[in-house]
Amino acid sequence: MERNSSKLEENVDILANIVNNIDFGERNIEPVIEFLLTSDFIYAPASKSQYNNYLGGLFDHSLLVFKILKDLNKLLDVPYGEDTIFIVSFLHDLYKTNCFTLETVKYNEGGSLVEKQVWKYEDNFPIGQSEKTLFLIANNNLIELTEDEILALRWFRGSYEVGNVLDYQKQKCYLLADAKCPLIRLLSAADISAIAIERQKTMEYDISKFGE
Repeated sequence: MERNSSKLEENVDILANIVNNIDFGERNIEPVIEFLLTSDFIYAPASKSQYNNYLGGLFDHSLLVFKILKDLNKLLDVPYGEDTIFIVSFLHDLYKTNCFTLETVKYNEGGSLVEKQVWKYEDNFPIGQSEKTLFLIANNNLIELTEDEILALRWFRGSYEVGNVLDYQKQKCYLLADAKCPLIRLLSAADISAIAIERQKTMEYDISKFGE
């Protein structure tokens, strides 16, 4: 994947500034940062065509989720610590890392054969999106998550995921988790809001010919 060095450097600086202004207490955030910097998280797209389908799109999406979630968190009687807000925001789409590549496709445009680069997504460990995120965190010893962080990262897709399967046990687990962990709904709202904002911007880029 071709990297835009100025965009990469800008994202690294933004990430460093955020981390330096958060009190993580005794929690070691360094493995998380190292993973984000050594994977393609900083410069990967967030999707193939739906939103933020550009270099650095995944980072931009995570950053916007972080900003929205910070504001939503203030509405709670007992808000979560900013360390938790950072962790779930910047790790919620971790499963997408190292899965995007650019490929050239040909299509007919007005009778002429045109070549265009599009994103290809290939999941190298297809166990499920949230499941893969939690696996990557555990398998790479990135950080010890709190119970609410685990539940939020697992279930923030909520009704979208559960509503598309006829799995009583999965539905039951989601409902139980949702009842005890407000962070699930907050992360879900932040993610959905960020995507809605980003899709409006994406529509301006004329990506109608990009593959879904």
